[in-house]
Amino acid sequence: MHALIAEAAAASDQLSSAQMCRVLAFPRATYDRGDTPVRPLDGALAWRAHMQSIALEMPAYGYRRITHELQRRGLEANHKRGLRLMHEDNLRCLRKKAFVRTTDSHPRGLRYPTLLPALAVSGVNQRWVADITSIRLQRELVYLAVILDGVEAALGE
Repeated sequence: MHALIAEAAAASDQLSSAQMCRVLAFPRATYDRGDTPVRPLDGALAWRAHMQSIALEMPAYGYRRITHELQRRGLEANHKRGLRLMHEDNLRCLRKKAFVRTTDSHPRGLRYPTLLPALAVSGVNQRWVADITSIRLQRELVYLAVILDGVEAALGE
């Protein structure tokens, strides 16, 4: 179509190329752009392939890190485009949850001495012993507290 309009405009002094585009219902912007065909979105496909390979290699990378990695590999990268393509391809940054340690098994602080070392337990409610621990369930963390009377604790020593 572009070649037809160019030949007709060169042969005719009466009609301009803009008028011919209007008569043929051909977009003038397309004619003005030239005879070069519009490139297909091969660049986006190459981007997506590279992004998916990076996401498989390094699953903790988000769109910023993937964009920087694409730039390191020589591709022209824009973080906005990377975010949009990752959203369209449903690529997510997978991070592991940090393990929360609730008990310090080797305390560095002072150890408190037993306050009643010489007390001979002769009955109930003279000395108590208590402890607390956490139990990790599948969906939550629960705590278990135990309080013992000193009679049982003294027998266990």
